[in-house]
Amino acid sequence: MKEPAIFKIALFHTGNVFAIQYIIKSFLAEDLLTAVMGAEELLKFLASQTGFITLNIISLGAIFVGILYSQWNLKKHYIIKDKDKVVSMSTAFFVALNLVGIIVFNKLFAFLEIDIVSSLFSLMISTAAFYWLSKKFLKNTETNTVS
Repeated sequence: MKEPAIFKIALFHTGNVFAIQYIIKSFLAEDLLTAVMGAEELLKFLASQTGFITLNIISLGAIFVGILYSQWNLKKHYIIKDKDKVVSMSTAFFVALNLVGIIVFNKLFAFLEIDIVSSLFSLMISTAAFYWLSKKFLKNTETNTVS
């Protein structure tokens, strides 16, 4: 099996984590909260400090689950010889994707008057968690484990 470029592995890892984070945060957490609270109350809740903290905790949990899934998935598909380069590059991709998300979200939902400083603070926390958890759970592999 040919060893793929670090770029490809990093993009695969970031895509896995980003997708899992988005699914958990957007569909499961927000839909569940909307069903329990109603749409208007959810918007008020998310605008509060408690909502901000709750959403960040959900996001961190989603990143954790995403990294565990990605690590399992990477092990099946790729040989990783330099996990540190993969982690660094995937962290850069993670930041770039989230910055684009923040910009688009703020443009689409300008009427919510979202505090950009809070969004960037959340990004810093998420990025630190992504980097640390990726360093902890991604492993160098000599061969892929698919038989």
